[in-house]
Amino acid sequence: MRRLAGIALVLAAIAFSAPSAMANEGTATISCTSVVFDYVFFPPTTGNTVQEVVTVDGVQIVSTSFTFDGTSGSHTVPLNLAPGSHSIVVHGEWDTNGATGFINASQDVSCGSPPNGPCTAVGSIDAGFNGTAVVGVSSGPVYIWFNSNLSVKGMTEGKSIFLTNSRVFINGAPQNVPDAKITFAAVACATTSFDAGTNTWVTRVPLAGSDEIFISGLAFPVTNLPGGASVRWEGTFGTDQPGICLQWKWGAAAYKTFPLDYNEANIKPTHQRSCTNNTGDHAGTPQNQTVRDSVTGGARGGGGSNFTGSWSGTGSVCPTCP
Repeated sequence: MRRLAGIALVLAAIAFSAPSAMANEGTATISCTSVVFDYVFFPPTTGNTVQEVVTVDGVQIVSTSFTFDGTSGSHTVPLNLAPGSHSIVVHGEWDTNGATGFINASQDVSCGSPPNGPCTAVGSIDAGFNGTAVVGVSSGPVYIWFNSNLSVKGMTEGKSIFLTNSRVFINGAPQNVPDAKITFAAVACATTSFDAGTNTWVTRVPLAGSDEIFISGLAFPVTNLPGGASVRWEGTFGTDQPGICLQWKWGAAAYKTFPLDYNEANIKPTHQRSCTNNTGDHAGTPQNQTVRDSVTGGARGGGGSNFTGSWSGTGSVCPTCP
């Protein structure tokens, strides 16, 4: 009897511990690259098996089973989704070794590079021309050299700033401005050139930048433009580096001659740290001596050594990311 009593005490202890056991559970963690199924509190035995299904945008892409031994297990289902937004729905269920249950989970995700490109913002600056009329010369028109520059902090190696869809309006009449791409690189000095094939100014600058970095320019011929014109320059600024803000401004000077091939004008890319002609000239200044000698009064310049024209007010642009 004393021995049976001892056995009864042991059985009582086992029976007492049973209510404290937790029911089996499952969870799913969803991302663009995977679905991670986690299972806990399963029977402490071998061969616990669950069925798993993953559906993306209404299409079932995974249907599999996962077997593990012991009270817990984890299974990762890799995903390879196209860039863009997706709706992911997962389901798991089990009836194994006396354990039954299921999980349902869903998640909307945005994966990879956004389909609508870099961070962008529209910039626009209004400024007027001075009172000097631009009337042209006997051999042809006078050219107004529109030029713009920016300053920015925090750019890292290989990242770029872009200008697209840019126009200048003279008394409401639009003129298309070439696109621009400014790349920050581990270089000692800055360069710029014009790619006629893509109609783009391409500039590389040191990571340290400059107080003025050339953006884009347009030489526009006029034959009879009265002084005091109302002018607006607008365009879409973009960057592949989120979180930056830039400041920009524009100028315009009149020239009696300006080459059709912009590269012949030898435009200065920055105020400081230019690879060639590292003078005190501002960014956007032609370094071709023949062009420089033809600068005249009008637009926002007074001739002499005012090669860019006086600057407009400064605009601040902080591109936002999709």
